[in-house]
Amino acid sequence: MSPAIRHFIIIGVTVAASLGPGVQRVEAQQPLRVEGIYPRQLPIGQSTVINLVVPTVDELQPEIAPSQGLTVSSVTRGDSFQGAHTWWAITVDVGKDAAPGDRTLTLRFPRGRAISTVVAIPSHVPRVGELRILGAHSNPAALDIELAASDGAGDLGAAPYVWFTASCGSANMPLPGVIRGTVAGKRESGSVVRVSIPRPAPGRDTSDATKCDLQVRVADSAQFESNALRTTVDYSAFGSTASPQAPPSVGADTGGGDWEDVVSQEERFSVNFPGHPTIQHTTWFSQFGAVLPARVYSVINGQSRYSATVVDYNPVERLLVERSRSCPPGANTCQGIADWGVGYWKTDIRGALLYVISRFQQRDAKVTTLSWNGVALVQGVEMRLTNNADQSRTFASIYMHENRLLILEATVPRGAAPPVAFNESINWLDEQGRPVRYQATYVNIPDVPKPLPRGGPPAPPTPPGP
Repeated sequence: MSPAIRHFIIIGVTVAASLGPGVQRVEAQQPLRVEGIYPRQLPIGQSTVINLVVPTVDELQPEIAPSQGLTVSSVTRGDSFQGAHTWWAITVDVGKDAAPGDRTLTLRFPRGRAISTVVAIPSHVPRVGELRILGAHSNPAALDIELAASDGAGDLGAAPYVWFTASCGSANMPLPGVIRGTVAGKRESGSVVRVSIPRPAPGRDTSDATKCDLQVRVADSAQFESNALRTTVDYSAFGSTASPQAPPSVGADTGGGDWEDVVSQEERFSVNFPGHPTIQHTTWFSQFGAVLPARVYSVINGQSRYSATVVDYNPVERLLVERSRSCPPGANTCQGIADWGVGYWKTDIRGALLYVISRFQQRDAKVTTLSWNGVALVQGVEMRLTNNADQSRTFASIYMHENRLLILEATVPRGAAPPVAFNESINWLDEQGRPVRYQATYVNIPDVPKPLPRGGPPAPPTPPGP
């Protein structure tokens, strides 16, 4: 045997022998916590499979408390990935005598270790059926569908969230998303909900004849989710053009009147507009491939344009964690890791401000100012751009609060005064709709504690350094 071959074998044996202890060291470095879980709701009278991932290869034993009316009927181990991370499927049977409310799901591991998370038994859930394909439209390409939704609590609302997953071809990553639907009428089986599903980006082998598996469900105003409906369509059913991050359409002149303070309790902000804004529901494609619900408030005042785009990033965790379970083999950019979030959901939120900056930089404009800023101690970014076409100036304010991305944008003619009254009019709202200012800088990042509001109890002292 040659020295080179002998040397190679020794290295191979050494590496192989170290894999087991290496996994143990990875586990020791990772905090024991639930890294991803879905769904969290367990409807009464049904069996629900809870999918979760934990950073250990150890066996687990689940317990639910209070346990009345609940039975854990099976526990199934899934694949391990990125070292020690392991998927588990826990089936829970919920009896008709189970009381609605939160439950504590505790996972017990060897050596006395345990972690807990919260699941819920909803008081009611919507029911959906009669899924119909209405057709396609372009710019951006999308598939229009409708379904019938019934909700015993009567809180479906006029624009319920519609959750979807579109999977086109086994080699392509699924497109997950949440879009605001529109209640377009009634039929005997319930409210008619219509929604446009964006076209997934084409993969390497995608053709018009590629089969796409489409799954949809609806959530009411309490975010209780319905059953899921499933159908199969050809890729061509989504239309013939791509699905870019389309800007909202420009409406008629709505400014020129009195300034109006626009308050959104749902989105936890207020902004002062130079007139009554029009409101448009749209979609936002996040950096890591989630489709998110967005709302655009806009005013046109002569040659000046003002808008506030609000994107709800709260669904990102569920969307990307759920998608990661069906990643094509070897798709590390789909799976993610703990510090970045399973499916990279944490990174998607952490990088949302930078993602918006990158989108502004792609415009036909010169960036003249890019600076950090804070409003009521909420961290954000201020940008100024000179548009090459007409030398008009755009003033952008980008913030994130309570997992909602807020983009204020004002474009004024060349030589006009900066729109300070608009860009600096942001107020953040608490759960009761009151303006809030924090005791310390608010950074909207997963795993970073939210600072206390001013007027509340004092913040805990900063621990001393080493």
